Amino acid sequence: MIMLVGCNDSEEPLQQAHDLYEQSKQYKKEKDVERQVTTLMQAYQLLPQIDDPALASQVCQALGSAYMYRDLYDESLAYSREAVNYALQEEHHGKQLSLAYSQLGRTFAECYKADSAQVYFEKALNLALLFRDTTEIAAGYGQLGVVSRLKDDYNNSLAYKQKQLAIYVLHGDTIYFPQAYYGIGSTYYSMGQLDSAKVCFEKALHTGNIYTIHGAYKALYLISKKQGKLEDAIRYNDKFRDYADSVSIHNRTEAVAEIQAKYDNERLQNEQKTLELQQSRTLLLMAFILVAALIIIIAFIFKLHRKDVELQDAFGKLLEDEQIIFNSQKKLTEAQQTIKEMPDQITARNAALEMQNVYMQDFFNSHYPILKDIGNPPYHMPKPQLLFEAVDAMQLRFYSRLKAAYPNLSEREFIICCLVRLGYKTGVIAHVMHVESNTMTKLKNDIKQKLLSKESVRYADKTKLDSILKDF
Repeated sequence: MIMLVGCNDSEEPLQQAHDLYEQSKQYKKEKDVERQVTTLMQAYQLLPQIDDPALASQVCQALGSAYMYRDLYDESLAYSREAVNYALQEEHHGKQLSLAYSQLGRTFAECYKADSAQVYFEKALNLALLFRDTTEIAAGYGQLGVVSRLKDDYNNSLAYKQKQLAIYVLHGDTIYFPQAYYGIGSTYYSMGQLDSAKVCFEKALHTGNIYTIHGAYKALYLISKKQGKLEDAIRYNDKFRDYADSVSIHNRTEAVAEIQAKYDNERLQNEQKTLELQQSRTLLLMAFILVAALIIIIAFIFKLHRKDVELQDAFGKLLEDEQIIFNSQKKLTEAQQTIKEMPDQITARNAALEMQNVYMQDFFNSHYPILKDIGNPPYHMPKPQLLFEAVDAMQLRFYSRLKAAYPNLSEREFIICCLVRLGYKTGVIAHVMHVESNTMTKLKNDIKQKLLSKESVRYADKTKLDSILKDF
């Protein structure tokens, strides 16, 4: 039975509606959906008597949201549209209209009507941009990212999600970083860019939200499995199962709290009824005995069912434990074999490292003087092949990787890229190449345009060549 919030007839309708709306927000925090909707409906019935479009829009928007989370989408759409209409009646409609558009867009998104959802999300974003509401701007980009992913428009989805993250970074809203990275990772995963998705999901783990962590570990497990990294997949799967237990416990705790709240409410109602119905104690006693008998019967039946479920769970757990023991024995055998082979492997590895060390020492002694003389007057320029070999040795095969990625670059452009990678400034490189500084700046810009033809997703047009080559 739902206890309705009473309203004093002497109060003005506007004050009554405002008080009911504030009370509904408290019920929402307590996750008492029934009382929240009942209180909002009482406020909604007062709307024809008041002249406050902002409050009316808030009441309708709250009803639209409540019905959406109960999967009653027709009702949600109706109230969400009313929220927009009321917001449009405001003299200075701004933030409230943006919120109403967002709610209408979310309802369409829940109905998988992505085109309609996109229209209203864009309207909400435009208003937020107009009034420079950074919170709503970030939310708008995030919502457009979600709806673009629903339409399989992954490039736009990624762009919107990255804009959302950029706003959070700009304003230092670190609490929202993990969720933003989770959204970007989901888009990368849908695009098949597993490495980028993995980086984002790992960043999404830095949160206290167990649902985000749970989802991120599941995604990391699937990515590792697709990439054939079985050890990583096992590790992420173990983490995923651990957080699955945490999510289950959290859900049960919330369910118990909700049941307790409902029980407390019903207990207060029963006490009130007992005071009002003192003359009917005999009837109430008989009803209580009947209810108690039914509870005992139901409890007995439930107990029998629970025993059966526990036996089935125990049997399933036994099978799982047997499989775990079998897998552990297999891993133990493999580990023992690995341990036996380790001394020979270590000896061979040490010998190879010693030979590599001798080679690298000789190579460094022969090439370091070449690089040392480049930046000192008279700016001696070594032979291109010697420069390329030295850069490969000291910069993780930079020249070889650059040539493989951009085979159309000329030898002169490769030389400039190598000198930039070594940290030489534009003026020094111009002296070494015997050209003017302005000419060298133009040459570097031409090289950057060639690199951006493949790296445009990662770098903006204003990014300097030095930064691009440093990250390469």
